[in-house]
Amino acid sequence: MSEESSSAPTGPTKPAGSRYQTPPDVYKPHRKPRMDLLYIPLAYGCTIPLMRFALQNRLSTPQLYKVYLGTVFLALGHAAWVTAKDSTV
Repeated sequence: MSEESSSAPTGPTKPAGSRYQTPPDVYKPHRKPRMDLLYIPLAYGCTIPLMRFALQNRLSTPQLYKVYLGTVFLALGHAAWVTAKDSTV
């Protein structure tokens, strides 16, 4: 009986000295994050306050609010687009 139990296969084993590699995980994304998309929020962070000061005496108050809110909504739309495309969220 001891001979039968010792000759039974025990499953996949690594041969000594071989370069055994596990197959890649198909559920894990293997892309690098796009760092160039992170520069756009930095541009919006500087542009929105400066735009308000620069256009303060050149546009009427309702036009200034429309331009300002349009820029804010554009920045939020960009953030939603980047978040929607990110598969790690």
